[in-house]
Amino acid sequence: MTGEDTVITVTRQPISLVQLIGWGAIILSQGVSLGIYYSWTKSGIDNAATKSDLAEIAVKVDDTERYRVTRALSTDKNFDDIRSQMAGMPDLRFTQQQTVKEVAEQKAQLVEANKRMDRIVEMLGGKLDSISNDVNTVKSDVRLLSSKVDGLAPEKRAELNAPPAELVKRVE
Repeated sequence: MTGEDTVITVTRQPISLVQLIGWGAIILSQGVSLGIYYSWTKSGIDNAATKSDLAEIAVKVDDTERYRVTRALSTDKNFDDIRSQMAGMPDLRFTQQQTVKEVAEQKAQLVEANKRMDRIVEMLGGKLDSISNDVNTVKSDVRLLSSKVDGLAPEKRAELNAPPAELVKRVE
């Protein structure tokens, strides 16, 4: 130091009752906290896995791993079986495409057949109209001839409901 002595003076103040209670509460809460921490630590140590527990867990993990391996092999075998059964599936896709083409061709053929049927129906309709006109012409010709025959011999006119005279004579 520089040669001068430093003097420290300490003044004593009296401790009040409130300060004493406050310091006591702090010390008490610290003790309770340490007790709780110790209790948790102790129960954690008591509950910790022992070597036998660890060995049991290791056995279970090993068993699970063995099961996983055998299950994986079984699953791989199943997938191989499915793949071998599905070997013909690309042909099925080709068959589907071929079927779609055939259906389209059949639809086109059906449309053509419908057109032909429509032409036949139109032709038959025209022929039926022609036949109907011809029948009407023949009918009118028959009426004309019938009226001419009736005009030449009115007494020999045939009655529709009367039986022929020869039959009437034979019955009497």
